[in-house]
Amino acid sequence: MNNFIKGKSNENIKYISKLLSSAKFRRENRQFVIEGLRLCSDALKSAVKIRKVFYTDKIYKKSYEIIDKIIADCGQAFITDEKIMKIISDTDSPQGIVCICDFIDCDFSLKNDKNRIIILDNIQNPSNLGSIIRTCDALNFDGAVISENSCDIYNPKTLRGSMGSVFRTKFLIKDLEQIIPELNKKGVVTAAMTLEEGSLDIRSLEGKQSIALVIGNEGNGIRDEIKNVCTCRSKIPISSGTDSLNAAVAAGIAMWEVTRTKE
Repeated sequence: MNNFIKGKSNENIKYISKLLSSAKFRRENRQFVIEGLRLCSDALKSAVKIRKVFYTDKIYKKSYEIIDKIIADCGQAFITDEKIMKIISDTDSPQGIVCICDFIDCDFSLKNDKNRIIILDNIQNPSNLGSIIRTCDALNFDGAVISENSCDIYNPKTLRGSMGSVFRTKFLIKDLEQIIPELNKKGVVTAAMTLEEGSLDIRSLEGKQSIALVIGNEGNGIRDEIKNVCTCRSKIPISSGTDSLNAAVAAGIAMWEVTRTKE
């Protein structure tokens, strides 16, 4: 029989609230929160371990088949009401289902040839990060490397922005000054995306190469110390009246260009 939670002083409610509000707390406990039927269903289909599920009677009546599968997978289920669901939700209009999941353990190794990787330096907007991960998944990139000073991939806005792609995309959180030289040694062309004069047109990168595209901070671009260890600097040609592109848009265009390059 599933437990019923009706008070906001419940320890589970306090725990979820802390997971939602604090990246540090998420790292310490190696757990994160997802909400909504789409994300929870995507997590169930992936290798992500769901530990607890919280849902309302209303959504259960509507989607009991999916929720029963989640309950069977995690073993700890809690029924609550709409009032409590608003407390443990990060959205204005909660759907009525929330799950606590373990951190994702993933890694990726280079293929023999034609690797496609996105590297993110100091991305601070969670929605941008989520959108980039979604594009990475859509274009079948081999993985994403995220700098340690970027926003948290388990931020609720990042998770929603990824539309479930975070569960299907391999990613690493690494020191870029360490991993970029390692990729260079393995023959990967690390291209710092910048509008600096003299940068290579993104369309000129050869299709048969292994490529890692480096995207920088929304306001300041790629740090100099990161650009300096990259193989080359590349740019997306834009009109002279435009200063820059949104980080997620730039990443999407660059990823599309290197995937459609002719053999």
